[in-house]
Amino acid sequence: MSEIRLIGDFQFEVLKAIKLLGVKASGIMVKNHLTELKGKPVHSPQVYSALKKLNELELVSSQQTNPGALKRRGRPQLVYSLTKPGQAVLRSGGAVNIGDLYGQVSKEGSTMPI
Repeated sequence: MSEIRLIGDFQFEVLKAIKLLGVKASGIMVKNHLTELKGKPVHSPQVYSALKKLNELELVSSQQTNPGALKRRGRPQLVYSLTKPGQAVLRSGGAVNIGDLYGQVSKEGSTMPI
């Protein structure tokens, strides 16, 4: 079974940022980290779109912060963490065998729609 590129370069950078930031990996913290790293503005919609895709692929999970902590516009923020498949994608550099990643293989060799 051949390996495929599961995520794009920017999404891979977001995964790396989540790993580096640890428990502080909110969307805004990821955005600020990537802006500093790249030396140019990274736009919020780009970050949140990547986080949504990574969450759909089950490469990250999200949790609301404690009420009253890290509030933004009156709502608790979400903080993101890597799942085991997300950690595997980071280790692989982004090219993975999806069957190995998710532990189940369909006839076509893929378990997740991309």
